[in-house]
Amino acid sequence: MEGFFRDISYKNVPSSIANQRKSKNRPSQSQIRPQPSPQYAHTESSSVPVTNDLPSDLHPLHPQTPTNRILFANPLTTKFWVWQTEFPNPTHRRKNPPISPSNFPVHPQIPTIQTKSLPNSQKATYFRSPNKAKDMKQPHTPTTYFTADTHFGHANIIQYTNRPFETANHMDEILIANWNAVVGPDDEVYHLGDFALCNVEPCKRIMDRLNGKIYLIKGNHEKTALACSGRFEWVKDYHEMYHPDPQLKAGKQMIVLCHYAMRVWNASHHGAWQLYGHSHGSLPDDPNALSIDVGVDCHGYTPISFQQIRQIMEKKTWTPPFGKRAD
Repeated sequence: MEGFFRDISYKNVPSSIANQRKSKNRPSQSQIRPQPSPQYAHTESSSVPVTNDLPSDLHPLHPQTPTNRILFANPLTTKFWVWQTEFPNPTHRRKNPPISPSNFPVHPQIPTIQTKSLPNSQKATYFRSPNKAKDMKQPHTPTTYFTADTHFGHANIIQYTNRPFETANHMDEILIANWNAVVGPDDEVYHLGDFALCNVEPCKRIMDRLNGKIYLIKGNHEKTALACSGRFEWVKDYHEMYHPDPQLKAGKQMIVLCHYAMRVWNASHHGAWQLYGHSHGSLPDDPNALSIDVGVDCHGYTPISFQQIRQIMEKKTWTPPFGKRAD
């Protein structure tokens, strides 16, 4: 048998075994030396006789068993040897052995992924994108929304405006759900008045649940909202803003924000918009004026975006009242 044996223990040998070795019927050396079989494999530190009922983890190829030194026992003489196997593992003594996909254990039910390294001449073209700007994740552009007349916590508004809600709590939950369904955490919401009619603490809890940055244009019912003014980005009576619009030659759209509707407003003859609330949809829309009611009663109890407002304005028949200016 190929291999090398080295005795490591002669102690506690039974007398019957010693007498047997002196007799003529002593087994031959080839019969005493065990064949390398996993059923006799054991760790070097063990002194328990080896049996066939070894645990499954005590295997020559187990990761915790060095694959180049396996301990064998002779059941006839209780003599132990160290068997030098034919599959040495020269890397197990290294502190940080090299890692290679070929050294990974192969599971019979998991397909093996064949890896292929590229030459240095191809690495630059493979890992470097020709159009880096398109491959990078584009940052989210905040969307601008407008709304008005939510009347959070106001039970009487259900009867006044025929809202399809049973209670004030039912109305609040629907308004919050609709708000968060379209408004993201980084979006901007311009609220054009009459935010809430309830106690201060319920109003704060409602504001904590709403997404986006909220800007408030004061209406005629803002006692509760003013008590929570720190939750708004700012609070104003009136506001003029310019929103980016690539469809316009100037690249921006002027918008006038007020709680109340206007007949005329700053730059109205130049195409500026005017957004308002307060009327709860009771004011007829003028197709010749670039103004609309952005209250929740007119838009499914949901904030309306700048793009949606632009589609409404494009359907109007407004024309500049003074024609094209010479200057």
